[in-house]
Amino acid sequence: MKYALTTLIYIAVMTVQAQDYMHPSATDPGYLGESNRFMFFENYWLNMQHWAYNMSAYAQEEPLEHVMGEVYAQLSDQDREALLEAVRFYQEEILQYDLRIEELTYYFKRWIVTQDSGVPEEVPQQFRPIMDRLIALKPIYDQYYWDTHHQANVAVYEDNIDLIRTLEDTSVVDLEWLCRARWQEEKIRVDISYHSKLSRPYTTVTPVAHIVMDSRRNATPVGNWFELLLHETSHHMIDEGAGFIGGTILDVGDKGNYRLPGQLSHSYLFYLSGKIAQRHLADIDPDYQLYVIRRGIFKDRIELLPKYLDPYIAGELSLHDATRALLEDYWENP
Repeated sequence: MKYALTTLIYIAVMTVQAQDYMHPSATDPGYLGESNRFMFFENYWLNMQHWAYNMSAYAQEEPLEHVMGEVYAQLSDQDREALLEAVRFYQEEILQYDLRIEELTYYFKRWIVTQDSGVPEEVPQQFRPIMDRLIALKPIYDQYYWDTHHQANVAVYEDNIDLIRTLEDTSVVDLEWLCRARWQEEKIRVDISYHSKLSRPYTTVTPVAHIVMDSRRNATPVGNWFELLLHETSHHMIDEGAGFIGGTILDVGDKGNYRLPGQLSHSYLFYLSGKIAQRHLADIDPDYQLYVIRRGIFKDRIELLPKYLDPYIAGELSLHDATRALLEDYWENP
């Protein structure tokens, strides 16, 4: 039976409003520090939620004992029973939801980041099935995982905060100009989690931007985490099919009768935020390479993005003309 909550979700919204993350504060649980543009947190329960989500997803592909390694053999019968039940629940009821936008996981995230590491005294009815499993997993998580996750979260914050404070304001000015959009007035909340959306950062943009950055892959190159943070930030300024960039792409496609390649706005977001990061990281690493290029994302257009967006970035070409030329080239040389 699927985890159906649609009849109760608006009650959940009202419950959550009293303890919302819309106005992050240094007094909120898990506060790490801040910069001019961001406030950074590591929330214990959000970290555990991502751990359970990822573990359950990986266990669909291989046996759970392989996913957990040596830890699985060390569990008591009681803990193993709780683990298996939680994994079954996540696989049957939770993995179907997108952590960013689906009502259940979206509102659960909004609520859980307001909680400290203790077991909550009151849990909204809609979230009790999730919290019951997380509470049952708490002994396992505390004994085998939390220390490692906490240390990685703090390390990634400490490794990157000075760079962020140095580069953020000039990067935001560039981003606002290229996107023809304004940065949100309040500082953006960034939750650092060892795992995230299958170990990838993700962002929700309503009612305010909220970024989840992972700490599992902090290492190289220097500036990578800053670029990814700038990328996630761009989601509240570049929408698929809306705003200046998304709207221009739709307009060009409509007027020129072009079929738009999938996620064209997202590929623009990758490239534009990456170029801004690259520009401001030049003094640290003159050879810094964009994430989208390093990882081979959007291979069908990776050569066209610099060919047509670089002139836009330089102010030599309008976004409309750059997009039209890119689409003509794309379909002439598929």
